[in-house]
Amino acid sequence: MYKQLIPTTLLVYSVAGLQRSKATVGANANVWDPTRWETWAPKYGDYLPFSIGPRQCPGRVFGRFQIQYILVRLLQEFERIEWCGLGGSGDNGTEMKIKVELNLKCAEPVICKFTARCKNAA
Repeated sequence: MYKQLIPTTLLVYSVAGLQRSKATVGANANVWDPTRWETWAPKYGDYLPFSIGPRQCPGRVFGRFQIQYILVRLLQEFERIEWCGLGGSGDNGTEMKIKVELNLKCAEPVICKFTARCKNAA
């Protein structure tokens, strides 16, 4: 008896590629631009930092909680956070390089200047 082979289709998608798609993100998809979030409201499936569906990242909720907590603590302690450039080079228009490992991260230091909030004496 011979087993009949069932044809299969291999489907591969690149999350990093999807996050840089000009069709969904816009013309400047390859540029690091935090102001994008002021006007861009991605549809479900257009932005997948933790994937979606049954194989989504199990640390999704914890990761978001950590980011929210860190942002709140930074805003409580510092009056101003100023971006100084990549690797201390200043804002010279250098594109941010991305390092691909298990996840994506900046390939070089992002230098910021933190101005502490004035603590009033009680």
